Amino acid sequence: MGAKYNRTVDNYDWRKLLTTALTDVLVRIYNPYHTDWDSSWRGVGFAPYREQVEWELEKQEKADIVIIYFHLATQVPISFLEFGLCVRVPGKAIVVCPEGCRRRGNAQIMCKKHGVEMVDNDDELREELVKSLPAGLRPPGPSL
Repeated sequence: MGAKYNRTVDNYDWRKLLTTALTDVLVRIYNPYHTDWDSSWRGVGFAPYREQVEWELEKQEKADIVIIYFHLATQVPISFLEFGLCVRVPGKAIVVCPEGCRRRGNAQIMCKKHGVEMVDNDDELREELVKSLPAGLRPPGPSL
């Protein structure tokens, strides 16, 4: 098979960090990271590719909150596609788009137009996520 695609980009895995930071919060996290993902996988005819994409779409539809993370080291086309799928549902998306990110202006405009909260970093993400949870699911005390 082809080269392995590093979906964590430079060994930085924001999903793992966020999951660890939320251990005190009663939530279910659907993490789309696939340890066996291979960038040579292409097309709906290849079962592992199709199954992964279908799983991600199903979980995004099922989720109450979807985090869209525009990573500095990526070109972000899939992230924008995923953002477009949930941006029109009020309260569904939280966007992380650090300064210097490709297409940050596009993300800012879409977030403003659709009333989506956009944050700059992981700490702000956790804070915004906890704020968006129903009161009964929020951890006691400060959100950070």
